[in-house]
Amino acid sequence: MPWLALAVVCLVLSGVVILVADRYASSQADATLGARLRATTNLQVSALTSALDKQRAVRFVISRDADVIATLAAPDATALDGLNAKLETLNQGAGASVIYIINTDGIAVASSNFREPRSFVGNDYNFRAYYNDAMAGGTGQLFALGSVSRRPGLYIAERIEGPDGPLGVAVVKLEFDELEAMWGSEASDTYVMDSRGVVILSSVRQWRFYMRQAPSASEIASLRDSLQFGEAPLIPLPVSTISPMGSADLVTARYPGTRKDIEAIRTYADVPGTDWTLFTFSTVEENRASAISSARAVGLLSLLVVATGAALLLAYLLRNRRAQRGMQAESARLELAVAARTRDLLQALEDRQQAEAKAGRLRDDLAQSNRLAVLGQIAAGVAHEINQPLGAIRAYSENGRVFAGQRDLGSVDDNLASITALTERIAAITEQFRTFARKGGSSVEPVDAVEAVEAALAMLRHRLARNGIDVTFAPSGRPMPVLADRIGLEQIIVNLVQNAIEALSETEIPRIEIDLMRAGGHVALTILDSGPGIPPDILEKMFVPFNTNKPKGLGLGLVISQELALKFSGTLSANTTTDSGASFTLTLPVAP
Repeated sequence: MPWLALAVVCLVLSGVVILVADRYASSQADATLGARLRATTNLQVSALTSALDKQRAVRFVISRDADVIATLAAPDATALDGLNAKLETLNQGAGASVIYIINTDGIAVASSNFREPRSFVGNDYNFRAYYNDAMAGGTGQLFALGSVSRRPGLYIAERIEGPDGPLGVAVVKLEFDELEAMWGSEASDTYVMDSRGVVILSSVRQWRFYMRQAPSASEIASLRDSLQFGEAPLIPLPVSTISPMGSADLVTARYPGTRKDIEAIRTYADVPGTDWTLFTFSTVEENRASAISSARAVGLLSLLVVATGAALLLAYLLRNRRAQRGMQAESARLELAVAARTRDLLQALEDRQQAEAKAGRLRDDLAQSNRLAVLGQIAAGVAHEINQPLGAIRAYSENGRVFAGQRDLGSVDDNLASITALTERIAAITEQFRTFARKGGSSVEPVDAVEAVEAALAMLRHRLARNGIDVTFAPSGRPMPVLADRIGLEQIIVNLVQNAIEALSETEIPRIEIDLMRAGGHVALTILDSGPGIPPDILEKMFVPFNTNKPKGLGLGLVISQELALKFSGTLSANTTTDSGASFTLTLPVAP
């Protein structure tokens, strides 16, 4: 039955570990992907801004070019031919789609594409907002579908000033085919929206001129009248926000040609010098799957370690129970043998010498059995000493389930870390009991008594709070190093505080005072409670094994504590008064 119960517990914990690991790993994977996408978004914005700044510089230079100003001031066929050729050469170095000059009548008089069938020369651009904005305010900018080329691009315009006033406008058209192709080759997808929510650039070409949300009839009419986007569909973009994540969003998206929405992380940033916003997003499925696999492996491996420790502890307890039964049977057999031999001695005095030798051997066997019985007593104390961390493990596990239900993954992670630490503590305690059973020496080293008291109080904080006990412990602020074993010292303190808690169960104002004081080469740790004190008959046998006035006590806690104090070359004593309760004082040598 114990093994079956352990198997059931491990199975349940496996399910909990997988559930918690999946949620935690998904959250972490999304956060990591969001951080990576934010960096990608910043790089994309920088690249786009650099391209725009370059063409703005070209626009500025052309608007102040002497040949341009002279030709517009006195246009003739020869001058215009020369200007066309100059714009053609300049555009080859600038890398723009086309550069052209518009006069004050709104007519393009020169263009870098003058040799092409769809030359801009002679076209009327009075209807374009970028032309009117530049003539009125000096500069203009508009992303639109070309009225001649039918190709989308950004039109950047600068007014050309003459000696007597404006002479026209210099325009640079920039297309983004190469930039969009570069975006399309990356693992993430990118698109750019203007202030009206229209997608003007996108690595997914089909999404160009889609809108953030379905436009109203008046909005569609306004866009159609402006000829900015021609007859583009202007339908809603198939990307919806599930939940915001600061500077990133969890969204769903549906790619062209698919019928299934996919989850993705999306980041965004404004493009300086424009009313644009650049968005970058990437699907979460692959990142989550990888993170979940790793988290499950770590969680299940940790559970395996805990289960192995529990199995070893269970096997140890069962083996000791069988050993106790064997010792009891052996003791009974030896008692029967002694009785039989005694009868033989009474009946045959002549065999006295032989009988005495036999009895001597039997006495040696009884002494050995007595030593084994002492070991059995120590083994019985294992359950007593491990009961506190096991209770804490249970409390952390129950809290972990509550936090998991609340999706408080940070608290779940803290609880799992605490459980791991407590299992290590159990292993350390059982190792100490093995050492105690062998009567061997534990590892003694400098230990901060202040930290040991704080650690013991931390383990018992829930029980202290539940019982409404006020604990006073005001260390000086400086470490108090003593020669001891850290786990053993904490074990003594936990035993003493546990006894104080139980003594205060019926006290109106339960209070525990803990004091640390250095005197010469020793440090004295005193634990005083406000309970009823210790009866004289119990005080006399306070450190005798199995002497207790507790209904469920084994009477081993103080015995083990005193044994540990002696191992550290220290002492443990008890005192009581009728008006101040019971006090226990532990003295330990100061560490050099």
